[in-house]
Amino acid sequence: TDSSTIRAALAWISANVPDGQGSRLYFETGRTYIYDRTAEIDYINNLVIDLNGATLMRADASVTTARLATDTSVSSNTIVLDAVPDSWYVNDTVTAFVGSGDQDTSRSPMRITAIDPNTNTVTLAAGFGPFGNTTQTIPAGSWVGKSFQCFLGRPSTEEGGKLRPGINYNVQIINGSVDGNSANQLNNSWRFAMEIYINGRSSGIRGVRFANTTGECIVGHGLRVESCEFRNLSGSAFHTSRHDDTDAVGSASWFINNYVESVCLAGNQANGHSEGAVTFSWGAGR
Repeated sequence: TDSSTIRAALAWISANVPDGQGSRLYFETGRTYIYDRTAEIDYINNLVIDLNGATLMRADASVTTARLATDTSVSSNTIVLDAVPDSWYVNDTVTAFVGSGDQDTSRSPMRITAIDPNTNTVTLAAGFGPFGNTTQTIPAGSWVGKSFQCFLGRPSTEEGGKLRPGINYNVQIINGSVDGNSANQLNNSWRFAMEIYINGRSSGIRGVRFANTTGECIVGHGLRVESCEFRNLSGSAFHTSRHDDTDAVGSASWFINNYVESVCLAGNQANGHSEGAVTFSWGAGR
């Protein structure tokens, strides 16, 4: 898939390019890449991701979402599905939800630790925990979908949907489009879908057009967001939020010369972070 190709390119850079040397990842001009899995920037620094006029489009929820086959305890780390989507892999993160809104969505997305395709059984790092009107049981027929990003910065050992410590130095994403394909998604919660999540220092996003996001758009801190366009977003354009551990090593954020039109369309009840064009959240200083 397009996601496999992008992930493989980033993994090659991580394994082969010395940190001080720097690298540039080019996309094919005019091509639309469909992403159904997170492209992890990992520990890479000094990286330019040049979309080069390409469009990255979120895959339809029909290929990233499944339904529970049985009633499932909120504390169970094993779920049985009607079918395991081909796009699911060990180490992907999934979220349970019973409706499209934030209160209908699990507070704690969980990482997949094992998949048994013969029994459609998926093992998670821990149970989803209670949410919405669910107290002990998530009913059969509820959705479980992948929580994935177009690009994700430095990884963490934390689970449960917590904010990620660590920063990426001098990572730039430039010159293209990101389409959240909101018409073909099932959930608007900020916990479920964000397009870019990076905590950085001297990192930035420039000349990128964002449209039709189902949840969050850009989340993180230590970013210079400049000369971008944001249109028809379910949530905020830029949600400044960072793990406490990044305060000493990260940098300030800038939001400069951007065009913003029609954001927070899902509303705060559905999205949970639909406060404005820019949302200031946990650790949003500087």
